[in-house]
Amino acid sequence: MNEYHIKDTVRTPDGLTVHLARERRQITGRFDYYIDFACLPAVMDVSEKLINQAIKWHMPLRAAYGVAIMPDNTRIRLFKLSAIKELIISLGAEIKQPQEALAICNTAENYVKERGHEH
Repeated sequence: MNEYHIKDTVRTPDGLTVHLARERRQITGRFDYYIDFACLPAVMDVSEKLINQAIKWHMPLRAAYGVAIMPDNTRIRLFKLSAIKELIISLGAEIKQPQEALAICNTAENYVKERGHEH
């Protein structure tokens, strides 16, 4: 599992939490957008168990998933926004509204970019 450093966090009008983060071991690496994993079951309208299974069995999805350890030792699970489409495809028929889920995530990423939270 990848470990991330969170630089900034934004809550979108849709209620999604988006983090600007990078892998902890890449000190000079670029920052990317990650959705708080806790938001995914509601966005996808599927169980957390199904999402975990999709990530476990699909290597590119595993690379997009990780955790950030906060100063108070709480863990925040993250999933890379740019890999959302791949996750939706992997979940297939389990997602009732795949286009809607993708649109929500794209809107969240655009919202963060418009607020000046660029990588």
